[in-house]
Amino acid sequence: MIILFFITSTLASHIYPIFQIQTTQNFQLEYESGSLTVDLNSEMSYLSKVGNKIKCNSAPFGEQIKCQYCSPDCIVQDTQLISSEITLMDIFNQEESEPIIYINTNESEILGLGLQRGSKYPQNPFISNIFHICFGYTKGFISREFKNPNLSQLHYKANESNYQVDLRMIKINDEMIIDTSGNVTYVDSKEPFILLPENQYIMIRDYLQEYGVQEEGRYLIVKDKSKELPTIEMIFEQNEKIRLEKDTYSYRLVDGREIVTFYRSKINRIKLGLPFLTQQLITIDQNNQKLFITKYNCQDQFKQTQQNNPYLKHIVIPLILVLLIFYCILNQRAKSNVKKRQLEQQELVKLKEEEEEQI
Repeated sequence: MIILFFITSTLASHIYPIFQIQTTQNFQLEYESGSLTVDLNSEMSYLSKVGNKIKCNSAPFGEQIKCQYCSPDCIVQDTQLISSEITLMDIFNQEESEPIIYINTNESEILGLGLQRGSKYPQNPFISNIFHICFGYTKGFISREFKNPNLSQLHYKANESNYQVDLRMIKINDEMIIDTSGNVTYVDSKEPFILLPENQYIMIRDYLQEYGVQEEGRYLIVKDKSKELPTIEMIFEQNEKIRLEKDTYSYRLVDGREIVTFYRSKINRIKLGLPFLTQQLITIDQNNQKLFITKYNCQDQFKQTQQNNPYLKHIVIPLILVLLIFYCILNQRAKSNVKKRQLEQQELVKLKEEEEEQI
C-alpha cells in the first residue's frame, strides 16, 4: 500500500507548486508568462494573455456553450469566451499544458477557484469541479490528481462565489468555548488573518492573555514567549474538528515581533483565512458541495522528490515498477499452483469414489 500511494500521489503528474508572496501573503501559481494569485473566492480566472476566442452557442469542448450559461462577466468582446492553454512547471520541473477559460485583463492576474455561479464550465486550469490544493507556511501545491485520506468533511453552502461553512464553536484546552453558531463563516485564501466579530474576538483576546498575548494597536502581540501558545480547535457541523497548532496561527513580523493572527472583522462575519488553511490538504468537490480536509506537510512534501528527480525517474521508479511486476507474477503463480493442487485433489477424490462404487 505504501508503494502504491507513493506512485499514485507523490509521483503523479499534474501537481504544480505554489509560492507565497511576502508582501501580500497571497499564494501564486506561476505559468509561462506570469503568475496567478490563488483565490478561493473568485469564480473567474483573469489572465493578461490573449487566447483563442470561442463564441457562445459553439461547442469547443464537445458540448455546446450557450450564452445563457455565462454570467455578464463571462461574456467578453462581442459575446466571446476566451479559451486557451497555459504551460505550468510541475514538481519535477517538467512543463505541462493545462486548459483554462478566462477573461483577458490588464490588471491583477487571478486563478479563480471559487464557486461557479453563472458559467457552466469551471475556469480553473483543470476545467474541473474537483481539485486539490495544499497551503504550507510559504509553499504548497495544486493538483487534479492526488490522494487525500479525507479525515474531515465539511459541507459548504453556495453563497455567491464563496465556500460558506458551518462553524459551531472554537475551543481552547477543552475549557474555553466560543460559540460561533449563527455567524456567516467562509474560507478565504487571500486573507492573512482569521477574522472574528467583535464579541468572539474579545473573548479569544482576553483568554490568550494567560499566554502572554497583549493587544497593541491592531495586532495581538506575544509578549511573554516563555509560555507556549495553546492548540485551538474549530468544531463544525457533524462534530468535524480542525485543529490549529501554534505555528499555523502565529506569525513573526519583519521587525521580530510575533503576532497571533486573530483579527477584528469589520462586518459581522467570520473569515477563515490562511492560518486555518496552513498545512492542510484540501480537496474541493464542487459536485457534492464538500471540502475534504487533512493535516498535511504542504511545505516540504516534494522537497526531497525535487532534489532527487533524476535519481527517482531513472532508478527508483523503474526499480519499483519492476519489483511490483515481479511480485504480481509470483503472486499469480502461487495462486495457480494452489488451484492446480485443489484440482488434483478433487480428481483423486473422484477416482476414489468411483473405485468404491465398482467394489
